[in-house]
Amino acid sequence: MIKIYQGGSTGLEQQKAKRYPKSKYKGIKVTITESLKKDFDFDLVLIQCGSFYEAVDDGAEFLNKHFKLKLHGVNHYTTGFPDGGLRKYKKLLDDLNIDYCVLDQLEKRKENKIERVVSFSTIDGADGLIF
Repeated sequence: MIKIYQGGSTGLEQQKAKRYPKSKYKGIKVTITESLKKDFDFDLVLIQCGSFYEAVDDGAEFLNKHFKLKLHGVNHYTTGFPDGGLRKYKKLLDDLNIDYCVLDQLEKRKENKIERVVSFSTIDGADGLIF
């Protein structure tokens, strides 16, 4: 007796297009990243969010590709690592010879908003900028 099943794979794998989840709302991480990439042409922007450093969209894909960090997110791809790993990842990024910056959270909050400052940059002029 021969059983026939509908569906199944043709054995071909489609090439995936580079697409990000779409949203009309741009979060603060995306806004900061776009601003710094536009003004300073960074390859990667790492932003401290609590006890993690995170990158969004292209930066998240870069970290996923080179360091196998898991992508997640609803409106935008995001990935990151615990703040204790910053020194390790800075060394790895320096070895890759890319332009990147690191933003740290400031302790004080202004009008219930968290401010972030560029604490490290491979490009002159970005250090000390506050967002």
